[in-house]
Amino acid sequence: MKLFKHYKGGTVYIDDDGEYHGYLPTRQEKLLSIHIKHSDLDIYVYEDAIAIYHKYISMVYEHSFKIGRWSYPIEALGQYKANEKKLLVRMDSVLRELVNQHTVEGEHVQDYYAIIFLNTHKATE
Repeated sequence: MKLFKHYKGGTVYIDDDGEYHGYLPTRQEKLLSIHIKHSDLDIYVYEDAIAIYHKYISMVYEHSFKIGRWSYPIEALGQYKANEKKLLVRMDSVLRELVNQHTVEGEHVQDYYAIIFLNTHKATE
């Protein structure tokens, strides 16, 4: 898993070995977004949304999914019957796993500030 943390002043890149490269932010700088590349998936975490992409398919966490130019509410995932259903279910489970366990298909997110940023998307009981 490759992780990119985006700040106003630059980007920090964390490679597969956990080594940090690029920009060194100060403690006062606010994390704007996170980009996670894992196998064939691209995950973008913003302050107000989490989105996952695979080629022409995208999904916004607990909101909607899009296949090509056609957009559907997330509730339609249960009734969706086309070829992409298996990938859509995988994408949905990857997003849920990321938010709840801070892992992507079993691989842990190693950065403390990325985990803090992800916790803003957890549902409050």
